[in-house]
Amino acid sequence: MRAVLAIVFWWIVLAGLWLLYVGQHTKENAVAGVVAAALAVGFGALLARLGLYRFELDPRWLGRAVTIPWYVLRDLGLLTAALLRGRPQGRFTEMDVPAAVARSPGSRAALGLLGSVAPNAYVVDFDRDRNAALVHELDPARSKERPL
Repeated sequence: MRAVLAIVFWWIVLAGLWLLYVGQHTKENAVAGVVAAALAVGFGALLARLGLYRFELDPRWLGRAVTIPWYVLRDLGLLTAALLRGRPQGRFTEMDVPAAVARSPGSRAALGLLGSVAPNAYVVDFDRDRNAALVHELDPARSKERPL
């Protein structure tokens, strides 16, 4: 029963996202969204049934996402000041990532997404062997702390 509820939930969410993205609410778009959502949910359920869908997510990392708005506002100020001074010289840096996050595809995806929301830095790649993330910072002189 729980699996059926999850399938229905994700079908509704994906169909709603389809309508949100297309921006036009016609019968054709609604039918296309329902069909596309059904195909996506069906494919995901098939992968889960075959044991090929291993998308673990550490909820503790999502809890840290509440600080993201502060970093977005701070980075907007930093980048505005940097642009007023001239073109900032960006650089690539390496950020240590806990081993549990580096091994989990879901946690890596969440870290990559949430770590790239603030405009001063974005996650480029992960090195699972060394438990590190490659991050590009636009104004590295000002970024002392990172959102994740």
